[in-house]
Amino acid sequence: MNTRVARQTVLAIEEALEGERTVAIGEIIRIIRELASNAFRVSIRDLADLIGRDPAITEKVISAANTLGFKTNVNPVVTIAEAIHTIGFEKIRNLAITLMLAENAGSAENSAQQREASSLSVCSGLMAQNLVEELGDQYDADFLFVCASLRNFGHLLMSSFLADRYREAKKEARISGEREAFRNEFGVTPLELGRHYLKMSNMPKPIMRTLAVVSPEQLKREARPEDAVHLYAAMSARVCEIAMDENLSPEEFDETLYGAVAPYRKSLGVTRERVLQALVAVESEISSLNQMIGVGDDSSPAVSKLRARISGEPLMQASPSNHSKVEAYAKQKVLKVTEEKKKKVVAPDGESAIDKAVDGIDRNLTSGDYVNMQKIYQEVAEAIQRVLNLENCFIFVPEDFEPDKFSARFGVGPLYAKVKNRPLVQSSNGDIFSICLNRKEDILIGDVSAGKTRSVIPEWISEYSGINSFFVLPAKHENDLFALIFGSVSKGTPIALAPSDIKSLRDLRNRLAQVRQLAYEGKIVVV
Repeated sequence: MNTRVARQTVLAIEEALEGERTVAIGEIIRIIRELASNAFRVSIRDLADLIGRDPAITEKVISAANTLGFKTNVNPVVTIAEAIHTIGFEKIRNLAITLMLAENAGSAENSAQQREASSLSVCSGLMAQNLVEELGDQYDADFLFVCASLRNFGHLLMSSFLADRYREAKKEARISGEREAFRNEFGVTPLELGRHYLKMSNMPKPIMRTLAVVSPEQLKREARPEDAVHLYAAMSARVCEIAMDENLSPEEFDETLYGAVAPYRKSLGVTRERVLQALVAVESEISSLNQMIGVGDDSSPAVSKLRARISGEPLMQASPSNHSKVEAYAKQKVLKVTEEKKKKVVAPDGESAIDKAVDGIDRNLTSGDYVNMQKIYQEVAEAIQRVLNLENCFIFVPEDFEPDKFSARFGVGPLYAKVKNRPLVQSSNGDIFSICLNRKEDILIGDVSAGKTRSVIPEWISEYSGINSFFVLPAKHENDLFALIFGSVSKGTPIALAPSDIKSLRDLRNRLAQVRQLAYEGKIVVV
């Protein structure tokens, strides 16, 4: 750490906090700091008074409390104290922090850097909560929200009060990495600055412990209770930072995300699939928050970026004022790409493409003990799409923590881009996919509008009205269904599978089942 430069950074921020030129953001930061630092000792009255210092937030917290805590024959709450009694002390505290950050993220008066830092804080807290919500009472999700969101506190300080230097550090970080870039510019990293500032604010020790850098020793073993909150907070903040990074293409995002989550697999048991599922939930929650505070999703960097990440689309670098132009450009680009893909479709080349996919699986199996199943699934989807001249082909696989739900993880086509990573299929839905899951039989729909067929077509297909024919093929190992292969065409001749096609598709699924068997026997390791 460059002590002299770091000291200058801290003094500059303290001076800015006292200055009239930053009253609005300064007050938000002070309230967030006090709400967090008094997490264990603030009274209901103190919390009500603290939130009440911001009339706009007070009104929104009360409105949210009436929405979240509504019960029949109960009068609506009109004060913060009543709101606390209605939905709980911790939830009101976190709701106030979240609404302040979300409003700061959506305000056109703030710089793009301020809005991004606020978005990071909100996303990090919600991400951590979603990752542990299925673990029951093992962790305090509300406390974890505070810890994860505060790991970005340094970013919020730097972007609010030293904006020009913050922009320069972000540019340099693309070349030299964030740690070195921020130390060169500020003498400290954002995490170090946030930790220093919050420590000076008498932040409780349990929170301070989660603001440290994760050590390699913590990742080498199953997390002890005292380490788990720290690890969840750190990983959540890093995941959200990657999701918001406009410099990462969809392919780079997938690769970087995998690299960020992998170190936590042994300590927390978390997987990339579980993180992607949490991203979907976070996007939905932030959209709901925007409704509470009157900010449109179009003006929310977090919502637009998360939706792009979920659908596998590139992030558009644009200000809210240019959003309509960006949206129009994006639509034109999608239409252009779709038309180009249609022009490039060639006659199917027999079994050659599927044979190549099978060969690719064999090469993976003989190249070593570690098998990249994601690569195999993607090659399978692309091969089927080429051979059968399909518009869409993608593969549903079960969610790690909810195996009865299947999400589209691998594939190609415009519909795949719309539904990627969303848990759309489960046996209880009562649609055509439920029939396939329960019976484990191949299904081919020649005409989606024929007779009673329409009643079992799911909404996400009906909304994409161009689709007129599709198939669903289960892939199973013994009696365990581990994937669903979906293929569709639009506004054209219904799908017709020749005997050679049926044989090729059966061979592919049998090979996938063999991979699964080898993994069960411990002969390979699937990554």
